[in-house]
Amino acid sequence: MRRENNLLMKIRTYVILGLLAFVVGLVAFAPASLIESTANRAMAPNATLSISGGTVWSGSGTLALFSSRSASLSQSARPITNAIAIPISWRFDPLALLRLRLGFYIKAESPLIAGNTRIGAGLQTIQLSDTALRIDGALLGQINPLISIAGPSGQFQITIADGNRVTAPYPRPQELPFVEGKLNAQVEALAVRMVSPRPLGNFEVAIKLNGANAEYAFTNASGALKFDGGGAVAWGNNGGSTGSSKSGGSNSPRTFTYRGIASASTSNASESAQLLAPLLAVGKATTDGRVSLDINTNW
Repeated sequence: MRRENNLLMKIRTYVILGLLAFVVGLVAFAPASLIESTANRAMAPNATLSISGGTVWSGSGTLALFSSRSASLSQSARPITNAIAIPISWRFDPLALLRLRLGFYIKAESPLIAGNTRIGAGLQTIQLSDTALRIDGALLGQINPLISIAGPSGQFQITIADGNRVTAPYPRPQELPFVEGKLNAQVEALAVRMVSPRPLGNFEVAIKLNGANAEYAFTNASGALKFDGGGAVAWGNNGGSTGSSKSGGSNSPRTFTYRGIASASTSNASESAQLLAPLLAVGKATTDGRVSLDINTNW
């Protein structure tokens, strides 16, 4: 009996090693164009991938991002000016196979987005880890017309590290994103044209994603305008599944909450008062010249 068990274990080992060798060999020599259509189906309608060369193991291409206004159009109907082109390169991650995922190290090289991330694609979800991406604030306005009205600028740093992963299902039409994981966001020289032409400050925020909600907390702030405390953002469907916004689904409203203290630190008292004035419309002045905020609103 023991000899039979040992033989079965050896057979299983050989089969697993054979399958791994087959997969590694396949991605090492298969042309990168094989993944183009699959990637585009997964990212539609928000982005498309155009392969320029290489193999599945290692290659390069261009990722085109589309604004929310043009994402509903078919690919052939989108004006080329609406596409934001991001040159990327990738390298296969064989260790992801141990987690039953097809993994890649991806590097972006663009004035708007630069950095690297590790992606693991499963049957139903996609994971991000080991991420350090630097994003120009101008990109946010180009992607979303409503954000462009505020006129944001500055440098955003998105970090997923220390063994954390962010997991999300593949985008589906009319379905809400259901995302889980932890990440950190850092903003340098944040400026909002509607508020002030000069930079408002630098901020570090810890974010916890839980389904259709994101909890956030300010961990550091410096500059002309400072915030502490935190809150949450809900983009609907607080249920325990990847629910849909289709009629008949169980949906909750989109909400934004924040509770904390805002303070201004400039060399000019009138300038500090000018920065805090818009916040007094939704908060209360404290005796030490700061603003106490307790915001709970729909969006």
